[in-house]
Amino acid sequence: MTLVFSDEQEGAQPAVSATVWVYRAKSNGTVGRLAPPVYCDNKEIARLEGGKFFRIALKEASYILRSDHSDALPLALNVSNGREYYVRMDTRVAVLKGRGRMVLAIPEQGMLDVTQLLPIDPKDNKDPSRIW
Repeated sequence: MTLVFSDEQEGAQPAVSATVWVYRAKSNGTVGRLAPPVYCDNKEIARLEGGKFFRIALKEASYILRSDHSDALPLALNVSNGREYYVRMDTRVAVLKGRGRMVLAIPEQGMLDVTQLLPIDPKDNKDPSRIW
């Protein structure tokens, strides 16, 4: 998989949305399938299993990304059209449940991380109109 990170190419028309890559590193030591939900502005958009990623197209605006863990601070993300952002879900396992926390990754690290992961399963995509 080849990932390209650039603000704009010369002569290209400006993009009408930003691309946000949301990912979770492969979990070691978890038993069973642990796929915490990901919310964008209080709407569940996906479930994110360890070792998986998804991309979502967002129009220029401010968004709140969070998982279901009420103790973790949500991530406020201000996106600009034509840009790419990388958001990593860090998790810790609590009793019978995974606790997710959204963290904005630096683009270079996010690109590297995503190349080592697989796309989410179609059943985990809760917003097919914006996630691919």
